[in-house]
Parts: sequence; structure tokens; C-alpha cells
Amino acid sequence: MSSIIELQQLKFHWQVEKPVLAIDQLEVCAGEKLFLQGPSGCGKSTLLNLIAGIHKPVAGRIAVNGCDLNALSAAARDRFRADHIGLIFQQFNLLPYLSVQQNVLLPCHFSQLRREQACQQMGSVEAAALALLQELGLQDYLNSAVTDLSIGQQQRVAAARALIGNPRILIADEPTSSLDSDNREGFIKLLIRECDQHDITLLFVSHDRQLTSHFSRIIDLQQLNHAGAAL
Repeated sequence: MSSIIELQQLKFHWQVEKPVLAIDQLEVCAGEKLFLQGPSGCGKSTLLNLIAGIHKPVAGRIAVNGCDLNALSAAARDRFRADHIGLIFQQFNLLPYLSVQQNVLLPCHFSQLRREQACQQMGSVEAAALALLQELGLQDYLNSAVTDLSIGQQQRVAAARALIGNPRILIADEPTSSLDSDNREGFIKLLIRECDQHDITLLFVSHDRQLTSHFSRIIDLQQLNHAGAAL
């Protein structure tokens, strides 16, 4: 399998005397389902932000989908992220003044590539959004305000938004932290099914080790990260 994410000699800090990340090497294969675990404050979200191109490393190389992110400007990294990476945030970050459908369609407004892929697959972006919402059991809420939905329903809207247009990589940052155990299990199974169906690489971050059985590989960031002695 080819690598879709490659990190080499990665270092990141906000202050020189307080290193956050120092990772010698990490590779994620295309189509892999990777669970990245570790306690709060160990740098999980920072690592995701580096892989997504939101932050730049102090040193080292980050290649995503064959592209060296360090070689891109901030604007180019934003375009790359919009085209190739779907994000599910811990707090979902849905826009309260938009309907369910409008929230799901947002990535297609920012990425021509995702828009074209959605249209190729389903004929239109609206049809692609409806198909995802049907798979997630939300077809009856198409025009509802997201503020009228339960937490579990909002989470599924966030997943549909991340999945529309078939990004190459799906990054999920503690997306199940506000759900009970039954809903957590159901959501993980649904997410993996969608990624398998559309050949999407999943990078899932959590401190909840009960979820690890669903993933093909598990990495403990504390063991991977040598920040304590790096800088």
C-alpha cells in the first residue's frame, strides 16, 4: 500500500523551551483506519492541525497525498485542505444559521474538486448531500435548523459534511466525547462503513481506548512523541 501521510523528523513548539511534538517518523497508508490515542494535552489536536496544514512545523517534513505541505503558502494549504481533507471537530462547528443541507454542502462551496466529485458520483451536490443524509438516517431533517437536532444528530451532520465530495482523508478529533457508549459504538461503525465505501483514509483521535477494536492500527502518541528531550 502507498503512504498517504508521511511525517519525518517533525518538530513543533509554541515556545522553544516548551516542545509540543517531536516525531521521528510516521506513515499512514491509503485506506488505513488509524486510531491515535493519548490523554488530553499530549499534542493530539496539534498533530492533526499539522497534518491538515493549519499549522506549519518548526522542522521536519509533512507530506499528505503526495504533496509536501511545507512547500505551500498558507493560502495554498487552505486550498489543499479543502480539496483533500474532511474534518470532524470535537464540537462539530456546525453553522447555526444554516440548515442541515446547507451545512453539509459547505465543503463544495470551498472546493471545486469536491464539488465536481460529488456531481460525478450523484449528479448534483444536493443529491450527494441527500444520499449521505439518508445513509446517516437524517433525510427527514434536510431543511431543519441544526440547532433543533440532538447532539447525536448534529454529530452525523458533521460527518456528512466531512464526507461529501469524497476527500482522500478524514480526520476526526475526539468526535464522540459528548456521546454515550451505545451512540459512540454506532457512530464509529457508521464512520468506518462510509470510509470503506468511498476508499477514504481515516485518522481518528481519541483518549477513549474502548473504541480501538474498530481500527486496523492503534498508535499511542505518548510513545511516538519524543518532545520531552527534543528541543
